[in-house]
Amino acid sequence: MSRHPLPRLFTLALISAARLQAQTASEPLALIIQSPSVEASNPESRLRQLEGIYQQQLRSRHIPLLGNYLTELQQSARVSDTPDLQAEIKRVQALISAGGLVDLAAAARELNPGSEVAALPPMMPPQGKPRRAPITLTPSFAQSIIPQPVGSASPVAAKVGQMSWRIDHLPAGSYDFVLHFASLSPDAAVPVRIEFAGQIVEKNIPPIQATKDVRTYRLLRMGQMKLGEDIRGAQLTLTASTAEAPGLLVRNLVIARTKE
Repeated sequence: MSRHPLPRLFTLALISAARLQAQTASEPLALIIQSPSVEASNPESRLRQLEGIYQQQLRSRHIPLLGNYLTELQQSARVSDTPDLQAEIKRVQALISAGGLVDLAAAARELNPGSEVAALPPMMPPQGKPRRAPITLTPSFAQSIIPQPVGSASPVAAKVGQMSWRIDHLPAGSYDFVLHFASLSPDAAVPVRIEFAGQIVEKNIPPIQATKDVRTYRLLRMGQMKLGEDIRGAQLTLTASTAEAPGLLVRNLVIARTKE
């Protein structure tokens, strides 16, 4: 029996997933990256973030396909086992253990020996003045969180209290601050304050703007700051209620360039 090749539909599904990710990787994304600080203006940092998201989403598509393929192989082995079939089972198990990323070009060459894999079309350069991607600050970015989260060093959402981040570089310009939050006490007003680069935006969240529970999130535009010069290595602090008494469950804080 010859070596068990990847099935045609399996390979085409993987290639389609890769093309889909390549087409959408340039769209604005809310990033959640395990990192101690934000390199807001570093192109390499942005590329690393996009690459991490790209690989994570590829894994989410590849692993179910690989799992189904492995099940088919194991069922075939129960009926008629061969050394080649066992070798293919071990190969697929190793792919899954390694994270599920498949060399799509190699798989396509195996499926169609002697043919070249069609290259993805080049991306067209953006027209006009390039827009800066929003910066998404999450608890996993934070330098400090008060009170200290329980059970995770980098939570997806955190009770705040007070949370601070270091912003390595933010160019001069106007920025909107948008909070993604859930209310801890829907019946009580919560004063929220953002301090950055010597400026303050603050808003009192009344019960009518609260979420119904801690599993329901909403977006709230906190306000705008205008930076007259580039800011480097500054600390941004978000306070909800007081540092000792958390008032919100915060999922992220987005800093977006104001539309001109």
